[in-house]
Amino acid sequence: MNRFLNLISNILVVGFALLAFLYHNQDFGVELIMFKEITIFFPIILLLIGGFKSFSRWQKIKLTKGKQGFKISKSGWLKAFTYETLPFFIFVPLSIILLFYLDMAFFFVVVLYILIFESLFFLFSGKKAFKIIENEQALIILNNQQHFLFWDKIKHISFQQKGMIILMKTKRQIYIGESDYEDFPNWRESIKNQAISQGVYIQS
Repeated sequence: MNRFLNLISNILVVGFALLAFLYHNQDFGVELIMFKEITIFFPIILLLIGGFKSFSRWQKIKLTKGKQGFKISKSGWLKAFTYETLPFFIFVPLSIILLFYLDMAFFFVVVLYILIFESLFFLFSGKKAFKIIENEQALIILNNQQHFLFWDKIKHISFQQKGMIILMKTKRQIYIGESDYEDFPNWRESIKNQAISQGVYIQS
């Protein structure tokens, strides 16, 4: 779900920037008569998506609070930080350009920075809660993304390419590097044993 929401958010940001460019350069022959409404509608949608995403991932962190698991490593957290903040290297310069050329983009830029701040706050505040948890119901992977993978939805798990590849019955793949979480030999064996007990095929 978060991947889909991130995609929609990125499309909204890029789409708004494109429309702002066309509005600012009306000599291109494109007249955007409703651009003022767009400067309100787009950021509101972006804020709603960001709010839903934030609630969802904080709720999952809350649900797993106090549960034992294998903590995220330093390199794993740096990877999560990189993936989470990668779009910001486009959004921040884009926001500066928008403010420089278009006063009407102010509300949109404010919303964009609210979302950026929330992402950074989540990364640093949730760092201690990022971990791998396995129980009889599901395999739970917490980092900047949260995966609640129920055993009956997993097709097989493969330990190769210096990590773990999880293939879901929907054909979706999830890769976790051996250095992403602390104590790889132990969490590998723990997940193996739990998966086998749940009837999930293991490939080593």
